Amino acid sequence: IIVLAGVLLVVFSPSSKVSQKFIDKYNEAAAMNAEIFAALQTELLVFEQIAPKENAKDYTGIVKIVDNALAQTSSVVEKINLHKQKISELRSLSLKISDPEVKSKALALISLIEEKGLHMTKGFDNLKQLLGLLRSYYNGLAIGSNPSFPASTDSLIKQTDTEGKIISNLSDKETSARDDFFKIAGLEEIDPTSKF
Repeated sequence: IIVLAGVLLVVFSPSSKVSQKFIDKYNEAAAMNAEIFAALQTELLVFEQIAPKENAKDYTGIVKIVDNALAQTSSVVEKINLHKQKISELRSLSLKISDPEVKSKALALISLIEEKGLHMTKGFDNLKQLLGLLRSYYNGLAIGSNPSFPASTDSLIKQTDTEGKIISNLSDKETSARDDFFKIAGLEEIDPTSKF
């Protein structure tokens, strides 16, 4: 439902027009973004795990799956909030860049990352609400009552999907802005899985 852009780390190069502190902070934020993306992929597997258990009428099993997903979602929201803090620190460092063109490109990139962060928060809030509705519904089935499927489920799914599309669009813009910034700042991209 939600897609996040992959991140590349940067390495200090002799022609770099930003401080090593800026690069280190960028790398911290990039690593955190990768963690959020990995957690999101795990979160979305929940919906695939529900169907077989529903077919088997294992409603207690579904409640356990949803409870675990709710706990993970709360953890991811904490990571998103910490990521926002790292981006705020990166903005402060960007304001200290002496080259006006590099500073402008850095701030444009950070603005996109901040905007994407707002939509990530909305997307995870919607996901948490959706999981809460599913938990209530399947818990009702597990205890033998006959609950109605929550009417707001479709709306939450649509809202989450909309946030995902916005995030995907912002991710494309972020990638372009990042490439522009790296080029003008004299930074090199490296593959984080490569050996040094």
